[in-house]
Amino acid sequence: MGRDFAVRDDQFDFSILLDAARMARAKGLTLTLLDTGRFGFVELEWLVTEGVRLCTSDEARPRPEEILRLLEAGRRGRVRATYLQRGPLLDAPAAGAMSVPDLQELGREGLDVHISDLDEPRNLEALGEIVPFVRAGRGFFVFYRHGRPDEALVTLARRGGWSHLTDRPLDIGGDEEMLLAWARAAKAGGAGAVLHVERGLPLETLQALQASGVYLLFKTPPSDRLSRFRPLEAAARRRKLPRRAFYLDTSLLP
Repeated sequence: MGRDFAVRDDQFDFSILLDAARMARAKGLTLTLLDTGRFGFVELEWLVTEGVRLCTSDEARPRPEEILRLLEAGRRGRVRATYLQRGPLLDAPAAGAMSVPDLQELGREGLDVHISDLDEPRNLEALGEIVPFVRAGRGFFVFYRHGRPDEALVTLARRGGWSHLTDRPLDIGGDEEMLLAWARAAKAGGAGAVLHVERGLPLETLQALQASGVYLLFKTPPSDRLSRFRPLEAAARRRKLPRRAFYLDTSLLP
């Protein structure tokens, strides 16, 4: 079809994916593979060397040494890998698990690091210690907050970490100042702030956030053509979020 595309590793056999990877590379397209752990390391290494962009996670690849070798394959294939941490993140290295020092090393080697607090509470001060290493490796550090913004999130944004919020848990009146502080901090840190608009916020609040540099992803029904929200929604659609600033798809908040 002449465009970039993504597949799960359980949708096709390895041989078909390998052929697709070679065809995509010849056409200058990017094939993204969502790794669920079906393939062995050698098969994944082969695909990545052929230019497949890998999206993996602690559920599929919890061992940092394996991720490091896949990054080496990615350099040969001229593609980057994206890693999502949803489970516990250890403070110190341990066999068969991911830790803060591990992600620092992997970030320095070029890994895009995505971390969610959906299943596990996070120490944002510790996460902030990962950000400089990821940036040194010219990668993206992305944090998904399933809760209200706070000073710790603002500090993470100021250090250069991208972050996603949803408006569902927000206090419409009480969180506005913190939202604006988050937006300003992300801009100052050279990263980005992304708000998933699922419930809806006052027009003035959304306008202020957009003016401060926040990416607005509207998931509410489109406004009618006479609504004052219509120009805001149109402007948000025109502003494209960088591909590496979200995990797999913008419709998902990991």
